[in-house]
Amino acid sequence: MSRTRSEEMHDRLRADILAGRFRPGERLKLAELQSRYGGGMGVIREALIRLAGQGLVRSEPQVGFAVVQVSREALQELTEARVAIEGLVLTRAIEHGDTRWEAQVVAAHHVLARTPLAPGSDEWSEAHLAFHRALLDGCPNSWLREIADSLRVSAELYRTWSQTIGREPDRDVTGEHDGLLTAVLARDAPAATRLLAAHLRRTAENLLAAVPSPSSPPPLWPSSRRSGPPPLWARRSGPAALASRRVDQGFPRRSRAYGRRLISDPRPFALDRRRSP
Repeated sequence: MSRTRSEEMHDRLRADILAGRFRPGERLKLAELQSRYGGGMGVIREALIRLAGQGLVRSEPQVGFAVVQVSREALQELTEARVAIEGLVLTRAIEHGDTRWEAQVVAAHHVLARTPLAPGSDEWSEAHLAFHRALLDGCPNSWLREIADSLRVSAELYRTWSQTIGREPDRDVTGEHDGLLTAVLARDAPAATRLLAAHLRRTAENLLAAVPSPSSPPPLWPSSRRSGPPPLWARRSGPAALASRRVDQGFPRRSRAYGRRLISDPRPFALDRRRSP
């Protein structure tokens, strides 16, 4: 079956949002999007409405569409929702998953365990997402799986914008994944959901450290967009795409303005601070 123009537009916009080509909170003006992507206004609007339903875009009456904002409160609420939904989906997967599902989980874990964890590692990010998707694939309820997938996509925005992967020296991520695998294969749903919740919350704690507090000045983002094709996982959509998604770590260097000088700053979420002369 051929894909509709709306689906193609949705996938292209979604890929650019997940690849970091639009800033958090940036307005998505229909005329500019039409100039950039082509297509009719109706097709673009329909794609944006779908993205709003997926939590990547927000829609405001009389204002239009914009990329979702990055905030500590939103991340905390998102983590709460993920703990509840993914815990339920994992429980259903353990209750109903067959031996083929177990084999998929073991295979995904094997790839993850053999992939080096390092800052900017796209391969590790792909393997990590594939493992977590495999854990939930045993759930027979497709609606629950899709909700969990949508929440995970929203969480990937924070990873993309905070650049924290591989920068958690006090955390045994490998041990957390090993524990999850052991509990799942033992069909111990209470233990598995408890470990998953701890895993998600620990990740959120590290992401929160990279998100400015409400009292902090807004982050200064680069004016130029990232160039080059979007990563493989960002170019695909739907349940089949999760196994190939990755967190794109190829960020341009942030900048801070000091008076009239522009100084390069490689840290994520660099803040706009001005020194007195």
